[in-house]
Amino acid sequence: MNSKLIEEFINEFKADFPEVELETSELKKLIEKMISEKPEIPLDETFKNILKQQLMKQAQDQSPASTPAWIKWIASFGGGIVTAAFIGLLVWPSQMPVNENTPPSTANKMSVAMGVETPLITIEENDTENAFGTISKDEVAGNGEAAVSEPSVGIGKGGGGGADSRYIMPYPGGRINFTYTYSGDPITADATTTRVYQGKQNSLLSSNILSQLSAQGIDLSSFKNLSVQNIAIKESVGDWPYIVNIDNQGQSINIYQNYEVWQQSRCRLKDQCQYSDPKPVTKEEFSNEAAFINVAKEFLNQHGIQVKDTGAPYVEKYWLENQEVTEPTYYPENATIVFPLMIANKEVMQQWGGKMGIRVDVGVRDRLVNSAYIPVLALESSDYNAYTSEELLSLAAAGGNEGITYTNPERVVNLELGSPKREIRNIGYQTKDFVYRNLFVEMLVFPIKDTPDKKQYLPWQKEIVVPLAKNLYQ
Repeated sequence: MNSKLIEEFINEFKADFPEVELETSELKKLIEKMISEKPEIPLDETFKNILKQQLMKQAQDQSPASTPAWIKWIASFGGGIVTAAFIGLLVWPSQMPVNENTPPSTANKMSVAMGVETPLITIEENDTENAFGTISKDEVAGNGEAAVSEPSVGIGKGGGGGADSRYIMPYPGGRINFTYTYSGDPITADATTTRVYQGKQNSLLSSNILSQLSAQGIDLSSFKNLSVQNIAIKESVGDWPYIVNIDNQGQSINIYQNYEVWQQSRCRLKDQCQYSDPKPVTKEEFSNEAAFINVAKEFLNQHGIQVKDTGAPYVEKYWLENQEVTEPTYYPENATIVFPLMIANKEVMQQWGGKMGIRVDVGVRDRLVNSAYIPVLALESSDYNAYTSEELLSLAAAGGNEGITYTNPERVVNLELGSPKREIRNIGYQTKDFVYRNLFVEMLVFPIKDTPDKKQYLPWQKEIVVPLAKNLYQ
């Protein structure tokens, strides 16, 4: 590689991180060594992002006797300040598990290009308090919640949004105001601050892709400031090949069947010339959940998909909710394995419930992975003032984030709340300026106890959600 390009890269690195006192000659030797072994490595932003995540891990994994002095010096600062490193890619993919069916040269190239051990979640700390501002009632208008037109109407008295009783579909039984009485264990909220996370756009693809891209019938260079929004890559070898869709805009990776080949293979190898097996899946066939989880783990490991930012995997059983019987009569042909994402050792929940994470669909009978969804989060964090225990209970009594207050209710119904659990919940919405914001906020989630009034007036709602961040919602 051109020596001038290496020097430019080093200069950028040292300008970004002046606190890392590394000699230019040391950096140059490392880069030249890496390039001599793997000449296909581009010195681009993806390369820097991979390095960012690897230095501290590799420095901590080194034994004291083998750790170079300059790595010890950097490690003494902690993981927050170093955002590029060269040690990570010195651990070449030959030391990592790869797909045994993939040719070695291809496996190595894929592992380096996609970033071996690249985490699903990266977090950059922002030292400014309340860095993401507030969520106003006007901002959430048009995102599934009605705009506020009178000050006396609110959702959860500051719990996030508002609703005008003139424009809300009434609850069954008329216009009802719900209040809540807490009957759980004492709540202790000792922390004076809580951390809020905001998603930011982070390219999942190498920045040199466009420079190598051309298309017949059009001059792509005639367009300016191009970026790749998503890309689909089709595997075309073997009986069960996949298509990989990298969604740069949605910050996710989707893997699914190369459908045409899979159909031919099922027909040829399994004598299944129909997509669905005519025989329903039985309880016994679905009961071996540990086997399904192992298949999902092996698949993720085989393709270099890291699970260190996830909790314990489990088999999702959402389909049971629609079967109000003691013994289910239906079992799906695919078992969905969820590896829940974790931020600060807390599970990340979708905005309206359900765990966010890696999802792998495994065939109950053939034990083949049919599809996989991998979210990739690049986050920025900031501290916000936290509510006290008394304030949290007051918000819960008013309905939290989802409570609707009518100015002219027909009745008031009081329900009972149990002891809460702590979760980090995703809040995504589009502002009035058409800017999409994606926040992750720590919440207290109070279960609504099952009482006759709940069954009659609020049968569909299971919980009351209250944010810990005091200055996030207006």
